[in-house]
Amino acid sequence: MNNPINIMASIPVVILAGGQGTRLRTVISNKPKILAPIGGVPFLYILLNWLAQEGVKDIVFSLGFGAQQVIDALEKLRGSHQLSIRYSVEPEPLGTLGGLSYTLNQFNLDECMVINGDTFVDVKLSAFIEQQRAINSFSGLVAKFVDDTSRYGRLAFKNETYVASFVEKNSDLQTSGWINAGVYYLSSQAIDLVMKNSFGSIEINFLSKYVDLLTYFKVKQGRFIDIGTPESYGQADSVLKEFIL
Repeated sequence: MNNPINIMASIPVVILAGGQGTRLRTVISNKPKILAPIGGVPFLYILLNWLAQEGVKDIVFSLGFGAQQVIDALEKLRGSHQLSIRYSVEPEPLGTLGGLSYTLNQFNLDECMVINGDTFVDVKLSAFIEQQRAINSFSGLVAKFVDDTSRYGRLAFKNETYVASFVEKNSDLQTSGWINAGVYYLSSQAIDLVMKNSFGSIEINFLSKYVDLLTYFKVKQGRFIDIGTPESYGQADSVLKEFIL
């Protein structure tokens, strides 16, 4: 089996951190979501520490709202880790797909992993990437099992390899199931197609469009949180306590 550290050192990770974070303004004011304090430290630091532990070496930030605040926070970390960090700043709000496209057009990446900057999922990244490469995936996502899918929407699977569809969220349907955890793999072919988009949502305008080629990697156990609402953000200290520096 390949060394998991070497696997993750060979693939850049793009962190999507350009969102407006409007739902969190009442609790974190004008900070971008990735700088929301968790247990006294910015969520950004928790993410970077976890990625470093997973063996990641190359990180590219896709920034937008509050970009300078994130850049300043990264500067404070300079020399304290072995990560190579690059970033791009979108000129205007472009959506997750548009922001990713803008970033990918700034850098020459053969393949990459993409993660949401407001989400944490405890997944063995090397196993995810190893699987994606083994099946020669066009694009793939991490599927997380949760007790209540009503906030997220659900995933339907075609077979043991491919996603069938994204089922829209239904606040009245509080049932357990599998959701899109916001961790993606993009092959060079997928990157080429992403770069042709100037605006839009990754899930709606790219993953759903090419769903017949979309593979998945299931994670049933482990910590998961999306800090995008005041309610979920209020749970972050407890959920992420073992990952707080």
